[in-house]
Amino acid sequence: MNAEWATEPLDNCIEAVDYPSKILRKDFLEQGAFPIISQEENFINGYWDNERDVFHVKKPVVLFGDHTQILKYVDFDFVLGADGVKILQPKEPLNSKFLYYQLQAVTLPSLGYARHYRLLKEVRISWPAPAEQRRIVGILDKAFAAIATAKANTEKNLQNARELFNSELESLFTPNGHGWAEATIGDCIHFIDYRGKTPKKTE
Repeated sequence: MNAEWATEPLDNCIEAVDYPSKILRKDFLEQGAFPIISQEENFINGYWDNERDVFHVKKPVVLFGDHTQILKYVDFDFVLGADGVKILQPKEPLNSKFLYYQLQAVTLPSLGYARHYRLLKEVRISWPAPAEQRRIVGILDKAFAAIATAKANTEKNLQNARELFNSELESLFTPNGHGWAEATIGDCIHFIDYRGKTPKKTE
């Protein structure tokens, strides 16, 4: 960051938007024409069919969960789920994804389930010229894509390790007819009634 970067409180950097109707969680559909986005951790939280409730995205926006502090970058039309979602549509020349990445670096104190936007709107946002914003966004896009790939590979390797472990367990504990005895669990254990008694320590 240098002197050529502009700096303003977030509240001065975003445009006022008309909020559509918000859909209650109990009314979400499992399938539908339009995705519902709320402040939950999952990116898409349900679906809806009524077009009059759609927020039409002319420029990508950043959604902020007022209670959860979860951020989402959205570049397609969507429906708002329930309450507590702030739509942040940056003014020119602030790049939407540049704002999204910068907000991810902001740490707000937790107010529990209280609203956090009153804290976020005072955060000072800094940005360079549009070309430099796009350059920085490109670098971060590649970095996050590499992280996502590494995470997916790690999870796949962990799944393979679990499958190998379970396979070994199954092969080791499957009777093979060479001196193995079989019985039910009930035949293999002895129940001890400790009610009202202090168990004796086993040496």
